Amino acid sequence: MFKNGNWKFILFPILVVVLLVVIFVVVFTKVHPRTPATPEQVLSVIEENGFVGANITSDYQKKWEMGDELQNAIAFEDGDIRFDFFEFDSYENAEHIRKQYRSYIRENRYDIPNIEVSEGAANYMLYTIKANGLYTICMRVDNTLVFAYCNEENASKLNAIMVGIGYFDE
Repeated sequence: MFKNGNWKFILFPILVVVLLVVIFVVVFTKVHPRTPATPEQVLSVIEENGFVGANITSDYQKKWEMGDELQNAIAFEDGDIRFDFFEFDSYENAEHIRKQYRSYIRENRYDIPNIEVSEGAANYMLYTIKANGLYTICMRVDNTLVFAYCNEENASKLNAIMVGIGYFDE
């Protein structure tokens, strides 16, 4: 039955199928959609972490010359820590602003050496960088966007907020 190397023709397809199953399992167990946070949820998590958030929607609507496309903007600043949460009327508007922030980060916060994380899956895009003593987060989930930064030693404070709103895993 398996004379003259015929076993290779049977073993190869079996290995390919096994490899595809492993890839499928790894990808689909790791990638899960994130639930977009609400402005109320974000304000609550900010307060639970000892900060005072504010609704600054009208400020950013004027700054970005956006009307109802920007539905909500929540922010706080405390020393070196800055956190901005935006809710847009569409994924496209959130993605447009995310790309602008990503360009800003690459131009103004990128340095070598650094630690970068870039991940795009399901309904979100994440980019973080630690460089030159600074930690920066830019993350879109559906029609929401977070842009936050601090000195590297305060990264855990920003991460706690991101975990609280469900954007980072613990």
